[in-house]
Amino acid sequence: MAVADRSFVDSDHQPIEPAMKTNPRSIEPLESRIAPATFVNATTVIYTDLDGDAVTVKTSTGEFFLAANFAFGPANPAGGEQLRQIFLAGPSADGFDGANLTVSVVKKPGGDGLVNVGEIISDRDLGAVSVKGDLGAIACGDFTTGTGFGLKSLSVNSLGRFGTATGAVANADGTLESHIVGAVGKLVVKGDVANAWLHVTGNGAGDEARGTIGSVTIGGSLIGGSVLRAGAIESTGDLGVVNIRRDIQGGSGVTAGSIQSDLGKIKSVTLGGSLIGGVGKFSGQIRSGNDLGPVKIAGNVQGGSGDESGKIDAGGGIVAGGPATGRIASITIGGSFTGGSGGHFTFIDGNGTQHLGQIFSAGSIGPVKIGRDLSGGSGPASGSIFGTGLASVSIGGSLIGGRGDDSGRIASDGDIGAVKIGHDLRGGSGVRAGHIDSFDKLASVTIGGSLLGGAGSFSAEIDSGGDLGAVRIAHDFIGGSISGTAATLTGSGYIQSSGRIDSVTIGGSIISGTDTSTGGGLTKNASIYASTIVSLTVKGSLLGNASANGNSPVVLAAGSELDRTDNLVIARISIGGRAEFASILGGYTNDLAASNGNAQIGAVKVGGDWISSSIVAGAQDTGAAGFGDAGDTLIPIAGGGASIAKIASIVIGGQVVGTPGAGDRFGFVSHTIGSFKAAGFTAPFTAATGQFFELSLITADVTVREI
Repeated sequence: MAVADRSFVDSDHQPIEPAMKTNPRSIEPLESRIAPATFVNATTVIYTDLDGDAVTVKTSTGEFFLAANFAFGPANPAGGEQLRQIFLAGPSADGFDGANLTVSVVKKPGGDGLVNVGEIISDRDLGAVSVKGDLGAIACGDFTTGTGFGLKSLSVNSLGRFGTATGAVANADGTLESHIVGAVGKLVVKGDVANAWLHVTGNGAGDEARGTIGSVTIGGSLIGGSVLRAGAIESTGDLGVVNIRRDIQGGSGVTAGSIQSDLGKIKSVTLGGSLIGGVGKFSGQIRSGNDLGPVKIAGNVQGGSGDESGKIDAGGGIVAGGPATGRIASITIGGSFTGGSGGHFTFIDGNGTQHLGQIFSAGSIGPVKIGRDLSGGSGPASGSIFGTGLASVSIGGSLIGGRGDDSGRIASDGDIGAVKIGHDLRGGSGVRAGHIDSFDKLASVTIGGSLLGGAGSFSAEIDSGGDLGAVRIAHDFIGGSISGTAATLTGSGYIQSSGRIDSVTIGGSIISGTDTSTGGGLTKNASIYASTIVSLTVKGSLLGNASANGNSPVVLAAGSELDRTDNLVIARISIGGRAEFASILGGYTNDLAASNGNAQIGAVKVGGDWISSSIVAGAQDTGAAGFGDAGDTLIPIAGGGASIAKIASIVIGGQVVGTPGAGDRFGFVSHTIGSFKAAGFTAPFTAATGQFFELSLITADVTVREI
């Protein structure tokens, strides 16, 4: 009997059992009527199709008996017949074991040169089966003997296109199932597979490995229907090369319109069209229980309203707590990758972590290339990519977060290689919508446009759990804004690394969002944090915003890197324009807690004015007004010892001013400052400690201070 389908889980992570196909041995042939079919010989029968075409049915072995092996009906007045069933089962069917079966057509006037056959049923293994037209369903394969093919090959013009109208009998749940026991060599469909479920299983319990398909070629589309697995090709074991000239289109039924290997591998999948999710759960998807080879889709990947729809999945259909298996060799999408309203909650592992992704691998994922945009939808994790490692991601258009949490997200439990985005990284309204995050290292991120925070917390965020290489943003880096009754917005437009960042280069400006809300706030907005930042270059300006509800400064902060003895947490800073409402902090955590009293900052250069901003290394403000007054103290050093906190040099091309009449203060503060120059003023530092110089005679609230 067919084995249980262990690759799908419901919302409670319980297996969904498939509909069971009755053993072909117990199937009784349909009641036959006297048909205008005649024998050419014992292995060949001819009859007239409904439209007048001449049809020949031929077997390579065994002997036909009309009453036992064929069921026809209904007839038309012209004498043509519908071939409802070819029945090669029962104790007398041994002669058909391994038979090649051909249904061919000679076109006659008024005919179309095609024949539609309801179903072929055998409880023996079959060889090559060919139907020049539509086949509703086929059931064959030996349940108790044999270790090879249940069906060597099947070649048809279409599969399931006419449903049960041609005589095929559906399961009780309405599924039109073709069930093959044993391996299938190859499946060739010149047109579409629609409504039908081709299901290949092993020869018995524990024999899933034999339920393999060598190759699948579909000249049209794989089209999902309204019932369970309508328009699905499924093997319990490995599935070879899959080529579909047009689309995989989901339907309203569960798993309608899908390619699946339950427990095995899929060698490769190539679509000439698009992968389109539907209303049904798991509809419009490519799923492998183990490894998945290269996937190439010329068109788009579009999520649907059904959960897990429009999905590419390797190893994600395992029950909660199961082993993480399955890798994806590579994915190439010529068009856009777009999320829908359905969610993508893949599984919960033994640690209670929920794994998400519309492109999902329980193992690693090779290079991912998307020709146009990657866009999240309204469903959770829609338009997202997740693997335990990502070799690289290239997006020709923009990475766009959606309304759903985790939508438009690129994530990995391991390293991520180079990420390249041709246009913008745009946050959405969902939490982590439009988000790049790696649990370990992130090689580099290149954005050809701007990084734009959204309405959701942690949207348009780049987050590395390990070291982060070069970050390049061609245009602006802008945080999200809030207004009205909006709550506090955190991390909207944010770059963070738990390790070092090799370099950050912004072609435009860093601009914080605006806060005109009645009670919310902006935190980690248009800001950068790392343990160490080696180089930071902003060709434009640092532009924070002030409001009655509270200032939203641009914050550049770094803590310490344990393998560096010099504590140089920010090595170089270059700002081409001005700095306004900005804070550059050395020795701070990502929550802006003072942590390293030995933190050092290297050379700082600002081309324009310095307005209402501060830069500190190894110091903290214990007062209420801000940096630059007697409330500045050194951050305590764990274990004691003298501070080595330092700012190597500061050069400001324009004026230095604060905020007139605001009652706040700003400063350049560290234990020692190598040199300071601004608008013709050079601070006359000596070898003495504790020196300070007032810089702005107009606002009288900016100080260079050694402590």
